[in-house]
Amino acid sequence: MRSYFLSSLFLSLLLPQAALGETVTITLPGDVPLTMVKVPAGTFMMGSPEDERGNVFDNETQHQVTLTQDYYLGQTEVTQRQWEAVMGTPMRTECGDIAVGDEFPVYCVTWDRIAGAGGFIEKLNQHLGEDLVRLPTEAEWERAARADTGTRYSHGDVLECSDECEACAAHDDYMWWCGNVSPFGPSLVGQKLPNPFGLNDMHGNMWEIVNDRYGEFTGDPVIDPAGPGGSGDVVIRGGGREAWINRSASRLNAAPDDRSQNNEVGFRIAATNLDSLAFRITNGLNDAWYNAATDGQGFL
Repeated sequence: MRSYFLSSLFLSLLLPQAALGETVTITLPGDVPLTMVKVPAGTFMMGSPEDERGNVFDNETQHQVTLTQDYYLGQTEVTQRQWEAVMGTPMRTECGDIAVGDEFPVYCVTWDRIAGAGGFIEKLNQHLGEDLVRLPTEAEWERAARADTGTRYSHGDVLECSDECEACAAHDDYMWWCGNVSPFGPSLVGQKLPNPFGLNDMHGNMWEIVNDRYGEFTGDPVIDPAGPGGSGDVVIRGGGREAWINRSASRLNAAPDDRSQNNEVGFRIAATNLDSLAFRITNGLNDAWYNAATDGQGFL
């Protein structure tokens, strides 16, 4: 595992694990960990066939997407503890305090509060000393959710179960949804089995805000898509209540500002290349050694 210990003064790099699902842990102020998982570059089919069960909004036109760079994605949705560590203040609860606690996902957030001026990403990058973390693109999010699968969920098509709120054992190991949470609301992160890439809660629990503005897909192949520009609605992914809306291809739109505050909407962060971080040492310490040729070996 590669780890970055983060404070306002220094960041240190420890030994990596070179494998699919490689993780990087950023330790936030207050020794709060935030673990990210490496997602490999690749080509996949984004969206869903017109006849896929649950495709009811006609906004999932299937098309080939190629992502040319590996990237990192938060292993779970950002938690309330992580939010407070970065922002210095607790999560705002204008849309209810139904699930308040360190390991619950942050909610009642918006694109503006995350990626806008003075938001979570700006403050985290200030700690890192460079513009490193960001919201994932919609394509990055879906590749990570699919994890090299072509089924409705990364754990299968699950056609034997209802797509509404009836109990379904095939879903229960992998996602929080209205079939196993009543009344439905934010649930503890990281309690369900990870998908094949090592990511938790990509299906169910929270809708997740991504960076893209909302637009319709064409059927054309694309490379490293960033989505449409402008100032319109943003995309949210991952679903929440009913099983059908938790599919890998499911997508909705939301206002980027406080109009979209909701207790079912959260986010996770992304980064393109955490390997680019230099080995940093707190001023005043000595007897330090780092061998860049051995991919992270060193000591203080």
